[in-house]
Amino acid sequence: MPKLGPIDGKDLIKIFLKFGYRVTGGKGDHTTMQRRGSPRPVVIQHKKDLPDFIIKGNLNTAGMTREQYFKLRSEI
Repeated sequence: MPKLGPIDGKDLIKIFLKFGYRVTGGKGDHTTMQRRGSPRPVVIQHKKDLPDFIIKGNLNTAGMTREQYFKLRSEI
């Protein structure tokens, strides 16, 4: 399986929008996203090269599988 990143934070936001999340706020260089039924929000940093461990943490929070992530990533 390929590595998750690096990916631009703006592209990661697009992926989460396609997964059903919506932007609920943000402060400074972070965007907060929430999805109905999700217990915790996802926080995405506006950074050019987000490392694997940040992406993996966001995927775990969202309940998104690697397969879903790569499928959505190929669509943006």
